Amino acid sequence: MSQKWMTVLKVSGIIIGGFLILILAGSTWDYSGRPDFCISCHTMESVTRSHQTSAHAEVRCTDCHLGVGFAPTMLLKKATDASQIVKNLTGTYERPIRIRHNVPVTQSCESCHYTKAFRREMVKVTDWFEDDRNNTRKTTAILLKVGDGSQVEGIHWHVENSIVYGKDAEGQIVSIEVEKTDGTTGIYRKEGAGDPVTYKKMDCVDCHNRVAHQIDTPSSIADKYLLEGKLDASLPYVKREVVRLLEQTKDTDPARWPELFAGIVKFYQDKYPHVYEAEQEKIEELPAVVAEMAGQINFPNMNVTWETYEDNLGHDGCFQCHNPNFKLETASEGSELPQTVSMNCEICHDMPVTVEGGNKQVVIDLM
Repeated sequence: MSQKWMTVLKVSGIIIGGFLILILAGSTWDYSGRPDFCISCHTMESVTRSHQTSAHAEVRCTDCHLGVGFAPTMLLKKATDASQIVKNLTGTYERPIRIRHNVPVTQSCESCHYTKAFRREMVKVTDWFEDDRNNTRKTTAILLKVGDGSQVEGIHWHVENSIVYGKDAEGQIVSIEVEKTDGTTGIYRKEGAGDPVTYKKMDCVDCHNRVAHQIDTPSSIADKYLLEGKLDASLPYVKREVVRLLEQTKDTDPARWPELFAGIVKFYQDKYPHVYEAEQEKIEELPAVVAEMAGQINFPNMNVTWETYEDNLGHDGCFQCHNPNFKLETASEGSELPQTVSMNCEICHDMPVTVEGGNKQVVIDLM
């Protein structure tokens, strides 16, 4: 064979080999970004279950946890997590796993959510049940003042203006730096607190931090099961008893859960024998239903319960900054910033309206 043909074969081999490598790399990249690959690791059980029932169930894990960007950069970011393979094989991963850094929202949230236009107001309606004898159903409606991004008042005022918070060594917020869209600035410091050691500019995930991985509380999962008919609201005190058992699971060896859950049958046998006699089959199924619920909010292998990861969408998240301990330390001239961070809840929402029953009309004053 001539030297010419040898050269052609070598070049062709390199091209074909390179093409096959690109195909393999692309397929590997695609497969390793699929949810079924991510959830194949047993350490993901808690986040998998919550993700599958969230509004982001159709969103790929990597869209949020890796982001969208220049391919080589994304490849490098994924390669830096290769150490997780070793930790998984050796069992040296954290229990529970903690997030060390977040992907910039410009590469994650904003790849789907358009941030230049917000709804000014939004009504949130929640159905829930009392823990009384009748498991009384109630409906609560609340008007959320989302804000269109330019209003002084409104939830999204926090991202329209620049807010940089500082945390101390224990992870507590101790300083808040505000720069409003009109250029005025101010710094709030928490009384009696130490100096901040880390700083972060506030963005979507400071409030929406568990948006795809929210773990229900015993009370909220009981409400869901009652709404779906998986728990029978006609059984006296069924919500109270179910919540009581679920709350005990975090301090009880999982091997003893069956014995614990069997207690609900005994409750009806002892306290409501006539109900047990009439609804025996339904009551005998309750331990299995409670076990199913416990498996969605308690993950002993990872030391994860409904209390492990804080959800900042509630008042506890707001009160990290909105409390009277934050005093205005310095401010630019004419800023008109308040001397303390406001505790007025109605800046972000109206007072909730609650009515009894599932088919009642709720009237909210929009003025």
